[in-house]
Amino acid sequence: MSDGLSFDLTIRHPGLDLRLWADLPARGVTALVGASGAGKTSLLRALAGVLPATGPITLNGDRLDPLPAHRRGVGLVFQGAMLFPHLSVAENIAYGAQRAGTPGPEVERVVQALDVGPLISRAPDTLSGGEARRVALARTLAARPRLLLLDEPLAGLDPARKRDILPYLARAIRSAGCPALFVTHDTNESLALADRQLRIAGGRISDTAMDTALIPGRVARDGAGATLHVAGQTVPMPFAAREDEPWGLVVAPGRATFLGGDGPRVTDAPAVLPARIVSVASESVTVDIDGARIDWPLPDAATKGLQTGDSCAIALQTPIFRLVSET
Repeated sequence: MSDGLSFDLTIRHPGLDLRLWADLPARGVTALVGASGAGKTSLLRALAGVLPATGPITLNGDRLDPLPAHRRGVGLVFQGAMLFPHLSVAENIAYGAQRAGTPGPEVERVVQALDVGPLISRAPDTLSGGEARRVALARTLAARPRLLLLDEPLAGLDPARKRDILPYLARAIRSAGCPALFVTHDTNESLALADRQLRIAGGRISDTAMDTALIPGRVARDGAGATLHVAGQTVPMPFAAREDEPWGLVVAPGRATFLGGDGPRVTDAPAVLPARIVSVASESVTVDIDGARIDWPLPDAATKGLQTGDSCAIALQTPIFRLVSET
């Protein structure tokens, strides 16, 4: 593909034998998943040019593999923040911007996306774990990377910190306007951030379809008490969001409940989305949720009596929110 990222790499080192290839679009987020030691971080390091590998890497028609790491235009974010301890937050971010010659307005856009303005005069050792991760990401994005690689960027943060930083991470990745790959062991992170998923197993990579639907909505109220207006429903959001920002709900079989037929319709789930059955098979139905369609596996007995056109609902006990790309 001329636009986007493609690679066909062989990575061989003691204890490591990988043959990995994929074609990815020019924008969007890809989650890299797999067991520990499968080679996820090795792939990121090979793409960045800091781990020897053989084979072509092409980004928007340009070959990267002949180039040294510092000329590839790759932004690499590690598990730890790795901020320069002797520099302030402002100086850490300026370091990335100066190396790339990034104009001031673009740096300010990054600062706003990650909300690090209030931290700008602070020293790294005064930051919380979540704040430090945001600053590290701001420093990387200020260098205007052509490709963004994130190695478990939320690892080590407690659930509350992860919940708070996720919207900043989502905004920053989307605003970067380049392909992004991130390594995660957390399925919720993958569903909340990624458009697609690649799984590494047995030294190979497979394009694992994310059997999900994204139901787009708009933030109806901003701040800590934000709510999302989606599919005619109002759903409380567990993090601070901005009014009229485009977020959506991720619907995935196995993480939600189908309500239809003779089953119960009463639920205490915080999000219940009205839907309509558009087709019925022996062990599944296809449902339409506000224009988005998804196949829903059901036991054969559960499909008895269901008909095309029937109303139903999808209950989300733990709603997962994803920022919607509007480009």
